Amino acid sequence: SYSATVNENAVIGGNGNPNTSKLSYGDSSTTKTTPDSTTITYTWSFDILKYGNGDETKVLEDAKFVLLNNNKTKVATIVNGKLIGWVDVPAAGTDGTITWPANTILTTNAQGKIDIDGLDADTYYLREVEAPKGYNKLTEDEEVKIQPMASEDGKSLTLTSLTVKVNNQSGSELPSTGGMGTTIFYVVGSILLV
Repeated sequence: SYSATVNENAVIGGNGNPNTSKLSYGDSSTTKTTPDSTTITYTWSFDILKYGNGDETKVLEDAKFVLLNNNKTKVATIVNGKLIGWVDVPAAGTDGTITWPANTILTTNAQGKIDIDGLDADTYYLREVEAPKGYNKLTEDEEVKIQPMASEDGKSLTLTSLTVKVNNQSGSELPSTGGMGTTIFYVVGSILLV
């Protein structure tokens, strides 16, 4: 058995990346060769569209994300839009902030887009680490599912273009439930009641 790594030159989707192997054995006078064995490895991509206040034509530049694996223990390292590996999610500092490793933060361009190539069929999570100026950062991770479909003959896989649309709201955030904002209402209400 052997293993091979798909590199940055891999074909995204389409007919996949075929790999053929065979084994030659015996001495120079009786060399024999096994039949070819072919596998096809697929790799996939998706893009992110960041927009504001429910209007997809109002695209947002400079939103910052990280891409997490399906159990949120690893963060993707991405160079020039291509996945090159995974590293452990760093622990939060004493002030609760996380310093993300190099090449893990993805920033939306002037068209509000980010393209990511080189992914397996799996479930991933996008975490917004910084919202564009004037907008509220998302409080929950966005789930991304890459689920290619088999062709009718079962010999190939296809994935329709996958765009993850992420909306940000502008304006002030309301106090969180159970936070200081609601405590003040409870105190004032109690005083008025007394």
